[in-house]
Amino acid sequence: MSDGTRSQSPRSSLSVTRSVLYALVLREAVTRISLERGAWIWLLLEPGEHVVFLMLWHGLIQHHLIPGINAPLFIGVGVLSFFMMRSVATRGMDAISANMALFSYRQIKAIDTVLARAFLEGFLYLLICVLLIAGCGLFGVDISMKDPLRVLFGFFMLWSLGLGLALTFSACAKLVPEVGQIVKMSFGPIYYMSATLYPSSWIPASVRPLFFMNPIVSGVEMIRAGFFEAYHEPDLVSPAYLGICSLVLVVSGLFLHARFGRKLVER
Repeated sequence: MSDGTRSQSPRSSLSVTRSVLYALVLREAVTRISLERGAWIWLLLEPGEHVVFLMLWHGLIQHHLIPGINAPLFIGVGVLSFFMMRSVATRGMDAISANMALFSYRQIKAIDTVLARAFLEGFLYLLICVLLIAGCGLFGVDISMKDPLRVLFGFFMLWSLGLGLALTFSACAKLVPEVGQIVKMSFGPIYYMSATLYPSSWIPASVRPLFFMNPIVSGVEMIRAGFFEAYHEPDLVSPAYLGICSLVLVVSGLFLHARFGRKLVER
């Protein structure tokens, strides 16, 4: 049998999954960028505008005093960290219902659409962070980092938490639609209870252990401690606790997708 007629060996599951994720990430990116004229600019400016406003309001107008730290940049780092995690979670949670037409292809699973959105959101927010920090540098703000690896580690840990939330609640929201609305509403109060607009040291010591039961606080404080030389990480910050919460959510999400895989792709 000649080489031209020889049948090709079947592709491995890992190879198929990698190709599917690559195609889905490109599709998500193209879809979001081509929705309207200049969409790629608004994609970066929309979260950036919110963060800049909060930086100016809380850092300049209210004159929050944090010794040795640029207050607007301090606020911006915390807000961006939370927004990244929330965007990964909420957009990943909506991924299945937004891509129902693709499930006619047997290679594409519900979990693939969630992972694709999580990867894309993480990359976009990393890019937004770099641009905003560079913008602060242009205005003369000291943007030198004390521990860049710790900043990246904290960013990755919060991204992993968002991924776990996306995997778990994308399945739950598909099975019980009301769950999706409840989760989105809950991010409002969580936003103010995650030390995004203030240092965790402002929380009364009597309730601080309860406050740190929110794993997002550990992630935000890790990033700030790695960014600012003058900022000292609170003793209650626990990367292990954040990692365990992320792992539990990821494993729970994987179980739900494996258990209800067919039901998730049904119209």
